[in-house]
Amino acid sequence: MALKAHEARRIEVNLSRKAFTVVDDSGNRIPGGGRFKLYAGFGQPDARTRALTGQAPLAIEVSIG
Repeated sequence: MALKAHEARRIEVNLSRKAFTVVDDSGNRIPGGGRFKLYAGFGQPDARTRALTGQAPLAIEVSIG
């Protein structure tokens, strides 16, 4: 999906609780908890990407209990 300049659209992304697990050295998934930050954009959420693209990624925080 592409948006025109200054166009906004609401999207919904369903994420499984499995996406918020940690895998230990034995390969076991351990349920995570706490706060996580999700990013959407054109690269990594770092200064170099912002310098190269001129844009910062959109960030949203979610809580998993």
